[in-house]
Amino acid sequence: MTSKIKFVYNEKPYVLEFTRNSVKEMERRGFDAAKVLEKPMLLLPDLFSGAFIAHHPLVRKKLIDEIYNAFDDKVGLLNALCEMYSLVLEDFVAELEKSGNGLKWERE
Repeated sequence: MTSKIKFVYNEKPYVLEFTRNSVKEMERRGFDAAKVLEKPMLLLPDLFSGAFIAHHPLVRKKLIDEIYNAFDDKVGLLNALCEMYSLVLEDFVAELEKSGNGLKWERE
């Protein structure tokens, strides 16, 4: 479904990915993708942190910030994360729009 980002930091492998569950958790924590362009200095690092939820939910914020600061090409990294996040949302919307896969409803 979604793509992943893999890297090794301090000899430990990491996999960054967004899933429906991790996006739900980000939203529960207050992340609002619609506001990324309004508050990029706050929300882009939060997007990076959110990518840890699926495979590394117990990694502390301090370590996530350390890893984020160590990356080169943050623009490319953040573009990839935005694309990955969007893929989850697109998949969710496509599923909502499906027809012929179950119970029918109608208005009265």
